[in-house]
Amino acid sequence: MRPPNGSAVTMSEQSGTAYSTEVIESQQSFLTVREPMNLPSQDAVPVGSRLLVTWTEAQGRIHLPVILAARGEDETWVLDVTAEPWREQRRRYDRTAVDLIETVQLRPAAPGSDEDAATGQLVDLSEVGLRCAVKDPPEYLNVAGTPVEVQLVLSGAAMNIPGKVMQTRAGRPEEPREVVILFDRPVVQAEQIRDYVSRSALGS
Repeated sequence: MRPPNGSAVTMSEQSGTAYSTEVIESQQSFLTVREPMNLPSQDAVPVGSRLLVTWTEAQGRIHLPVILAARGEDETWVLDVTAEPWREQRRRYDRTAVDLIETVQLRPAAPGSDEDAATGQLVDLSEVGLRCAVKDPPEYLNVAGTPVEVQLVLSGAAMNIPGKVMQTRAGRPEEPREVVILFDRPVVQAEQIRDYVSRSALGS
């Protein structure tokens, strides 16, 4: 699942800053896109930056983690794909088929870390990652690539899933920040999550 050639996409930085561009060439392992027109400066996004490419299909929005690998001389960017994409599975609070989870716990995965755990309100969940809203997130959740442990309960079964911070989206100062977590692969609990999301959708 990759954005089609010629499609309009959005590239978002970990800080939440977004740039609009167009896909020139779409391959399994990389994308070539036009350099965004709305860059504040030529070096605003350094080579090696982690980005999230987002586009919309009939079934919803799709997110693809990438790294800016190189800048071409013809005002193009080469983006290396770093993980499989996921489609947003937006939660609806009126589902009744299963016991929907409300919160997730996020903890730093580094051994001996004294950073506090954070509680997030679940927004999206899929077998490859999740998005949650965290009020006053600890600093480690604001750094892309930080290893974390996700603790959640699905249909009464508790599970711990290792992952990494992909992006934290800034909002208004008084509002929670949205944190995107990409699970480490392989995801041992993928089948359980897939089944949970599927049964939740049937109850919507």
